[in-house]
Amino acid sequence: MHNEEIIIKNASHTVTEEETGSNESLYRLSYRVNDAFREGKSHAAEVMMLCTYAPDEEYGSEDGMPYIAVQCDDPVYCAAEQYKETGSFEGALDIVPLSGRFLFMARMRYYEYMMYFYAFDRCGGYWENNGLCLVYPEEYAGTENEKKLMSILDEAAESYREELISKGSSVPADPVTSPSGAAGSSVMKTVAETASVIRKVRFWAKIALLIGILAFLAFGRIRDHFSVHHLVQLRGDEEIISEFTPEEEQKVLDAFDVKIPANETGARLSSFMHKRMNEKVSSYVIEIDGVEDYDAFFRANSGRSLGQSVNEADTRQNRKKYFITYNEHFADDEEYRRKHDISGADAEIEKLFSELSSGT
Repeated sequence: MHNEEIIIKNASHTVTEEETGSNESLYRLSYRVNDAFREGKSHAAEVMMLCTYAPDEEYGSEDGMPYIAVQCDDPVYCAAEQYKETGSFEGALDIVPLSGRFLFMARMRYYEYMMYFYAFDRCGGYWENNGLCLVYPEEYAGTENEKKLMSILDEAAESYREELISKGSSVPADPVTSPSGAAGSSVMKTVAETASVIRKVRFWAKIALLIGILAFLAFGRIRDHFSVHHLVQLRGDEEIISEFTPEEEQKVLDAFDVKIPANETGARLSSFMHKRMNEKVSSYVIEIDGVEDYDAFFRANSGRSLGQSVNEADTRQNRKKYFITYNEHFADDEEYRRKHDISGADAEIEKLFSELSSGT
């Protein structure tokens, strides 16, 4: 399919989705896309409003390629965050600053694919460093197919809209209406006493609600602290190991040539997984959480050239502790390896994963 000519239809349609912003405000998001792209469902939390290239189909598919979507995964988030700080980002092949809704548009390599995207903050700025993205095969780079696909994304970006449907809810105090007429003071006294009771009830109700919210947040933090975090996009077919002895953890880190600096006392290996990227490429991934300074962590592992990312959700929330992923891609097909500059199967990592999976 990657060698086929991209078809552009003569019509387009609107893709819509509703999303919450600050204080539970509700937004309706939309963009128009060429009819060669059809809507598909994505099970990844990082991918929204997905449309895949399917000119002859009624619906798109989750693994369809090329695809257009709103994304908030690590590569997009880090590119936008770095652009805000420096005016560019590492790995940008082309970058054009923009004004208005979008920060910039750019091209970059995206794993074994290419990505052309518009970076922006979504839902009135609540969801930071997102992208309206086009992902397509690397073989299309510099071809007419790439130009066609980029023009389709340009039109989608031009039509992108956010409509505030409802603001965050609030509960205003009900006014007490003063009675009039000859009933006079006795009625006013009764109303005043009733209002006093109502105010007390409301006061204690608010206190109870506040205590409930604090308890809920505390429970959520405790649950989140002890739960397993997965920082990479999961499809449901991955093999995942999440418990390690100190000796096993060191073996995995050595196999990936990753060193945890001595000052990162809270950093730990949280998972080791195996996932198939496609029929030719396999990926082994490790996830590390609790890192205090991810820039220093990457410098300590500067000998590695691939697989560096930081979990955008955590950096946006507290900017203190970071999650980090490292990955290694391996291809079974020799010609594919040579063409895409991907390593052959690593016997040590494969054997280690097999041993830890079986508990031997």
